[in-house]
Amino acid sequence: MRKFCICAGLLLAMPAWPAEPSAGQTATAAESLGVQRKRLIEEGLQLTPAEARGFWPVYDRFGQDLEAWYRKEADLAAEFGENYEAMPDDAARGLLERMLALEEERLRLTKSYLPHFGRVLPPKKVVRFYQLDARIRAAVSASETAALPLSQ
Repeated sequence: MRKFCICAGLLLAMPAWPAEPSAGQTATAAESLGVQRKRLIEEGLQLTPAEARGFWPVYDRFGQDLEAWYRKEADLAAEFGENYEAMPDDAARGLLERMLALEEERLRLTKSYLPHFGRVLPPKKVVRFYQLDARIRAAVSASETAALPLSQ
């Protein structure tokens, strides 16, 4: 557990990017986050060799699908960042609706992988995986949302 807290702290300590990060910075940050996530999951699950053979291919597919979701989230955050000071009410409502729809999409994606993880891991490890994933997501989300200004 102590290792998890230290590694999660490292996720939060990632540098904030300038207003317009370059494609290279974005790719490097995503790759670094992916490596850190995988290390935290690996340490937290403590898989047997047989479990690992089944789990990592499913996890990699899950990660690819999440990557697409994170791009949508980043696009939405960028749109908000560009317009937050002078956003008309109708645009604010639309942005909020899209944000909530994106959260629902994330939940559907996460739920869709439950049977896949359930085929390769015992139930307690599936629960632990989802707990670890939620903790990592919360740490990353806290860091990202702290960087966004509040709506004016």
